[in-house]
Amino acid sequence: MKEITVIAKNNVGVLASVSEALGDIGVNIEAVAAYEKDEHALIRVVTEDVQTAVKALARVPDILSFRESEIIAYTMKNRPGELGRITRKLANKNIN
Repeated sequence: MKEITVIAKNNVGVLASVSEALGDIGVNIEAVAAYEKDEHALIRVVTEDVQTAVKALARVPDILSFRESEIIAYTMKNRPGELGRITRKLANKNIN
């Protein structure tokens, strides 16, 4: 699975513009995280249709750049300590 990291102008509505651009062409957002860094908006989007998403994002005016990265996606049980158990297993196998 891939994640798209978007660097955009930190303007009001930029996350809405990104979300609408993807939704308008039928791209489902599996996961998203957004925050401010160095006066820019950093938005991480996970979708199964990366190629279509990239084409749509290229047309959003406030986006300065974006890149794709391979990620590991895992659905965890909703209970205390679960993330620690999973990440310890990865660390024990020397996966960073």
